[in-house]
Amino acid sequence: MLIITKPNGDKKFYCPGCKKVHKMDKRWRLSGTSEKPTVAPKIMSVTFNLEKAVSMKCKVEITDGMLIYDNEVTMHELKGKTIPMEPIPQLEDVPVYAPKEPAKPETSKVAETDKNAK
Repeated sequence: MLIITKPNGDKKFYCPGCKKVHKMDKRWRLSGTSEKPTVAPKIMSVTFNLEKAVSMKCKVEITDGMLIYDNEVTMHELKGKTIPMEPIPQLEDVPVYAPKEPAKPETSKVAETDKNAK
């Protein structure tokens, strides 16, 4: 399974860059097929590295079974890359990142900027 959906609507997928499972709640929409899922909006997970005193970010879009990593990624080396999704490992000890809210679509930022320019 590339994305697992629980009865309460929560979803999760494996991020090979973070080497962790990212969790989404029912605010994220799932479409496509089980082999080529699409999720909207983008998923952003942020964690704070206490040793380095910096926040680390993973921001990814899932389209047609592909993980499309944003150029804002600071958590791992997949920044700006597109790779196929991988099945969720069967390991019980795979850590889970749970974002607090959906990332806002990039188009809304452009629309707000255009509206303010008028």
